[in-house]
Amino acid sequence: MLLVVPTARVLAVVLGLLLIQCSLTIDEEELGGKHLLDCAEGEKACNVQGVVTCVGLDDPRYGCADASCLPCNLPNATAVCGPTGKCVKASCHPSYEDCNEIAADGCEATLNTSLAHCGACDAKCRELPHAEVSCGSGRCYIRRCLDGYLDCNREAMDGCEVDAHHLEDCGECGKPCGDVCCHPERCCKGVCKEFTCGE
Repeated sequence: MLLVVPTARVLAVVLGLLLIQCSLTIDEEELGGKHLLDCAEGEKACNVQGVVTCVGLDDPRYGCADASCLPCNLPNATAVCGPTGKCVKASCHPSYEDCNEIAADGCEATLNTSLAHCGACDAKCRELPHAEVSCGSGRCYIRRCLDGYLDCNREAMDGCEVDAHHLEDCGECGKPCGDVCCHPERCCKGVCKEFTCGE
């Protein structure tokens, strides 16, 4: 009788087939839900690049101590985690400020263009005579003069101070009508008109 002794290679193949047949896949959801990490105190489980990981409750990238893992998002501001675990403002981006002191809307004031906070909180651009006022680069300025008025002295404080129907500034600054006009209401209505005296 011929006795055949299996080689090591044959035994390895057979064991491999047995292992394949006996492999077991465990469905965690079927057994009662997803696996949750047992995070330490001061941590919570968040999905970090596809992997559930314990993150600190003082990390603004994952919403601090909020139940969700959404990052802190305060408009125009750099956020940190406050003493109560909420997202709070650490600093404002350039040209923005937190003038209403409401944490949820971050740094809401645009200091470059806001009429109510021009250059600084509560620095309001005031109304000027015969002028439309705006804020630019953090400074109040005359955007335009109302019809019939001119800003000839370039002083923002007094607005558009010159009546454009004036004989010395007829329609534009420094444009006099000369000696031919004796009646301002007739000679200048934005354009010089000649009337001899006595007409």
